[in-house]
Amino acid sequence: MGYVLPKECKNNPRAYFSGHYGTTGLNCQGVCDSDLRFLHFSVIAPGKTPDCKAYENTGLSNIVENLPSGLYFVGDAAYMLTEHMLVPFTGAEKQDVEKDAYNFFQSQIRIRIEMAFGRLTTKWRILRRKLESSLKVSSKVLSACAMLHNFVINRQLGREEFVDHGAGDCNLEIVVMVDSPLGWGYLPTVEALVPIAGTSQTRDIVLRKVTREGLRRPAHNVERRRLELHDIDLM
Repeated sequence: MGYVLPKECKNNPRAYFSGHYGTTGLNCQGVCDSDLRFLHFSVIAPGKTPDCKAYENTGLSNIVENLPSGLYFVGDAAYMLTEHMLVPFTGAEKQDVEKDAYNFFQSQIRIRIEMAFGRLTTKWRILRRKLESSLKVSSKVLSACAMLHNFVINRQLGREEFVDHGAGDCNLEIVVMVDSPLGWGYLPTVEALVPIAGTSQTRDIVLRKVTREGLRRPAHNVERRRLELHDIDLM
């Protein structure tokens, strides 16, 4: 992102250095809809901060965990699995055929946020280079780009400008399907969910749905993954 002055980072510049990107920066957390509009965007922490920690710092986790039973967000493996935050299976578990199928379809939803950030940085080219500004100004630049990102998409869709009511006024309009189990047209279950720490019955239910339908990762995707692993000498 640019140079970080010691006085801005309380003499802890290492906290702003991201080994993944090889430069200093800020951690941005975002949530998007199917049209790639940001429903939440925050410049929340130093670049080295783990996503799960930055996510908690936004306060968004409190809203997510208080969603009605059966509603959930999807995230990558950097986030903690809960009833309302579904993440991929990792480690040896992802070798299981059914769990690998779940991972594939979960990634097809999760990729929308990757596309949103990709469009954000492609449209606003200032984000393609290091920002030679203070942390405060850089945060404002990022937030402004996110708002312009939404404005452009709304105009392209011919919709009224998206109104951000703020995280504290997050009201979900849930439209149920007629005759769906318990009115939960968005979740294939009639089971009452009782949260158990460290697990997600919601994810297990979705996994069982994937298994019952006989869904699998497409063959072309399996081959592409094999070639990618071969290229980096993991196969």
